[in-house]
Amino acid sequence: MNGRIAFRPAVEISYLTERQQYTLLEAMEYNDVTPSLAQAIKMKKYNQDGKLTSERMTVCNLLLCR
Repeated sequence: MNGRIAFRPAVEISYLTERQQYTLLEAMEYNDVTPSLAQAIKMKKYNQDGKLTSERMTVCNLLLCR
């Protein structure tokens, strides 16, 4: 990870709470990945539905949301 997220995924991530954003940042740093636009949109939707967990953020980044 080069310390940057593309603009569009960053916009979607901005809809998450500060705590969720921090949890996502930790997962990104630990796994050396950044979310794609599709992953960021899914995380935003999960959040709006009240279903976004730290486990889901990690899974989105690593496996299922790609």
